[in-house]
Amino acid sequence: MKDLLGEYFKVKDMIVWKKDIWGVGYYSRPAHELAWLCHAGEPPLPKKAESNIWEEPGIPRRGYKRLHPSEKPLALMERSVRLCCAGRQKAVILDPCAGSGTTGIAALKAGHAFIGIEADKWHFEVMCKRISDKTIV
Repeated sequence: MKDLLGEYFKVKDMIVWKKDIWGVGYYSRPAHELAWLCHAGEPPLPKKAESNIWEEPGIPRRGYKRLHPSEKPLALMERSVRLCCAGRQKAVILDPCAGSGTTGIAALKAGHAFIGIEADKWHFEVMCKRISDKTIV
């Protein structure tokens, strides 16, 4: 994947999200997710380098109906946007698997533009509604 992404972007790192909620599994249960940190053009330097292992609480299954099977918490996506846009007044955030639009909400809250791509029609509509309503669950 790194080589493929490297054809179009500058691949800077892989972020590991250590979740407090484990996934389903037979031999092991995943307690993490991976995200590539990529930039078009020259990436900004953050004020302070931090670990690439992030611990943010997940979205609990009980008491809240998830909008997407792999929905991310807003705090996680806000942290991602801050890292990707360090020192930039206006940036464009691209999420090629936008799901329910949490990345878009984080980008717009920070004053950046957002491009979201989602193949599933229902999830695309959920994303558009959340962003237009500025609904943050």
